[in-house]
Amino acid sequence: MNCNAVQNLLSAYIDCELDCDQKREVRKHLFNCAECSFEYEQMLLLKECMFNIQQEELSFDPLAALNQRLQEEKRSLIPQNNNLLWSFRTLLAAACLILFFLSTLMMFPVNHDSSTVAHDNNSNQYDTYDQNLSLDQGFNVYQASLILP
Repeated sequence: MNCNAVQNLLSAYIDCELDCDQKREVRKHLFNCAECSFEYEQMLLLKECMFNIQQEELSFDPLAALNQRLQEEKRSLIPQNNNLLWSFRTLLAAACLILFFLSTLMMFPVNHDSSTVAHDNNSNQYDTYDQNLSLDQGFNVYQASLILP
């Protein structure tokens, strides 16, 4: 077995992942080759050092931090105080209603003059028509309301 093949198999040899024939060949090459033997010793030291490393306890909990961040985002997206929004909506609805009633009064004015409301019993109701109104011409709702009894 040559040095390149042995160096490729060293990690598997240290982890006892080779079959019996391959182990025997690698062991035989390590006994005869100083360079590969040195590489083997370095890998054993590295594995031992990695095994002896103690993990430090982390004071940071990523799950708790994520949960806290999600709660903050939720609070920022959904405003807690909707009083201003609802008062604006109420004022807007009231303004629309007032505008509706004012436009209705402007379209259909109410005359409180008693002379126009009361009819003389002796006069014919057809005498109150506007003489300038013709059915051949277009007329608006106000003019039509004068014609209707």
